[in-house]
Amino acid sequence: MDDLEMLGNVSWKSRADYARSVPLTGVKPIANDGATGRRILLVEDDPAISELIEAVLIEDARFEVQRAARASEAIEFVERCSGDGSSKPNMILLDVALPDKENFVELIEMMESRGTSPVILLSARPMRELEALATRIKADGILMKPFDIEELLDTVNTALKLNSND
Repeated sequence: MDDLEMLGNVSWKSRADYARSVPLTGVKPIANDGATGRRILLVEDDPAISELIEAVLIEDARFEVQRAARASEAIEFVERCSGDGSSKPNMILLDVALPDKENFVELIEMMESRGTSPVILLSARPMRELEALATRIKADGILMKPFDIEELLDTVNTALKLNSND
């Protein structure tokens, strides 16, 4: 049994604390060895939360994950993917409290103008503060921190199903 399995239904906050104390080894994006071909751009500046979300998405749901710790890195990634539809993320998980606020505004404007992939906002802020932003960028969901792993996976899978062209 690996470290994540031993955690069972522990709350997200406990898992984040756990991730800070026990380094996750061998966790990296996977290419074609069982991956579903679904790609997620994870924009989160807290390394422990980012590593844990990535591990869950790779190990539990077989996603390919591209991480960005700042809005500027996410902008760069989205621009690189613009001409290459094959590497465009199927979803963006976006922390709304990133350190580079000026680039966050640019990222939001880019998402509005390009009609990007489905977006799920991640935040510890009160819901009422997020509703206007969620409406503005047509976010497909909001995950309030702390959240549990099942809630993360359910929200991601539901948003992907609602946005699929199948």
